[in-house]
Amino acid sequence: MAHEIRNPLTTIKGFMQLYAESKALPKNQLNLITKELDRMEKIIEDYVFLAEEKGALESKPIEIKPYLERFLKKEKIKKVTADNPISLSVPADVVILGYKKELSVLFYNLIENAVDASSYKSPIQLRACIEDEHLCIQVIDKGTGISTDRMHLLGQPFSLPKKKERVLV
Repeated sequence: MAHEIRNPLTTIKGFMQLYAESKALPKNQLNLITKELDRMEKIIEDYVFLAEEKGALESKPIEIKPYLERFLKKEKIKKVTADNPISLSVPADVVILGYKKELSVLFYNLIENAVDASSYKSPIQLRACIEDEHLCIQVIDKGTGISTDRMHLLGQPFSLPKKKERVLV
């Protein structure tokens, strides 16, 4: 299924490159379309990744603080958080059983959502604590939050709007 979706995306990206070379569309529109196509590819990659069989994999111990410190230094996350400083507050001795790749997808999406909800240069906090022998992770931003009339949609894919960039025509 992912392959069938990627085929038309590849065609569209090819035409976008031609439009860029011929200057047929304004640069800001081309940039926005390219950014959204890249986002679509990322969504497809995430679905493929999450659809893979995990039954054969054994969960491994993960020290959360060093894991998150390394995660925040990755180029992909540094690029997303370039305009929003991120702080980390995690106890040093917390270990969980899990899958690092799945945690990376989870944290990337949570942080990306926090950045999308935040204004330029607004700080984002990543905190962890233990509550009743459970790990509690908080990603805290200064966004307006989800309105109470849309709260029931939380957890449903593609149901909550993201901030859209304004395209000047």
